[in-house]
Amino acid sequence: MRSIKILTLIALVCTLCTVSSCKKDSGDVPSKGKSSLTAKVNGTVTVFDKLSLGLTGSVNGQEFTSLQGTAADGSNMSLTINGPVIAGKTYSVTAVNYEDSGSIFYTTKDDVTFVNDDVAANQVSITVTGLSGKTIKGAFKGGVKAMLNNSEETRAITEGTFNVTVAE
Repeated sequence: MRSIKILTLIALVCTLCTVSSCKKDSGDVPSKGKSSLTAKVNGTVTVFDKLSLGLTGSVNGQEFTSLQGTAADGSNMSLTINGPVIAGKTYSVTAVNYEDSGSIFYTTKDDVTFVNDDVAANQVSITVTGLSGKTIKGAFKGGVKAMLNNSEETRAITEGTFNVTVAE
């Protein structure tokens, strides 16, 4: 379980570096509807369709896929699927094995980052409903909590969907 958290944290750092570097680019252009993530964040529908993309990588031989996007207000959503992406499979924060686990990272426009809340009633889950070429489709949900400063601040991520093309 400890190694899952360490590998997830490493994936988070890689994801946040990618999202943060993209966020500072003044020439950001919304994607043409090819890739996007949509979810209710504390009940407010948010579309993350700017700079939305998928990336794959590995850490210590463990494969992961990161799906991410930026909303019009500058907030970011990133999903991490650990292990190979398989249609029909649900990846969960409660998984025992690394290759069955998933994570949600949400960063507000004010750069407050929220990560999986392991004690939330609404546990993080990411379900892949379809694979077509380099495109991954699915749904996600889960409770997230502020990552730093021992904050008790939380967000509920509900009714999430994604349709993202993975970069080559």
